[in-house]
Amino acid sequence: IKMDINTELTAIKGIGEKTAGLFSKLHIMTVGQLLTHYPRDYDKMESTVTVSGLVPGRVCAVRASVIGTPSTKHVRNLLITTVQAGDATGLFRITFFGMPYLRNMLKPGMTYVFRGVCQEGKPLRMEQPRIYKPEEYALLQGTLQPRYALTMGLTNNGVSKAMRKALDSVLSEGNRLEILPEEIRNEFQLIPLGEALEKIHFPENTQDLIAARRRLAFDEFLLFFLALRKVK
Repeated sequence: IKMDINTELTAIKGIGEKTAGLFSKLHIMTVGQLLTHYPRDYDKMESTVTVSGLVPGRVCAVRASVIGTPSTKHVRNLLITTVQAGDATGLFRITFFGMPYLRNMLKPGMTYVFRGVCQEGKPLRMEQPRIYKPEEYALLQGTLQPRYALTMGLTNNGVSKAMRKALDSVLSEGNRLEILPEEIRNEFQLIPLGEALEKIHFPENTQDLIAARRRLAFDEFLLFFLALRKVK
């Protein structure tokens, strides 16, 4: 489905009325409003470390194998799953809350990348880390991943997937969003608007992010001054 900035969110595959209702709590009803829901910050996907390289208090991505079968217990109404993982340099303990399916997913001997905040302990601990297949994390390593303002029931992953689909559709027929003449862009060394939206949401590096912010800030100031002139 080809979209423009006025297309309703339900045109995006995977967004039904319920999910659209969650987006509306963030005042996002159209594809255009979604595209201008800029990330509040970014996750730098760091290189993986060994267990011996874990640093308490820091977000770490550790490649390790599951050791033993995960155990589960109920504490009041909360299901807690714990499992050990490790490599040739050591072991650490992982705790998950309310995720019973992990008992069947985390098989002994299987290797994953666990990313989360490392905590003090003997052994060291992680609570509720993200789990990646090694080849999946290899593609993300070194990139900047967007983090969005959310509302209850809406996940960062869900917003990111919707953003990807919206961008792909809106930009698929060329740069249909552009509002500045090419000579103005060249004079101020600005990237095209479509490229700026792509890079603000999915930057490959810091340079991408700087270029995107510069273009989008220019547009905001331009529209502001045009509005002021119209008032006068």
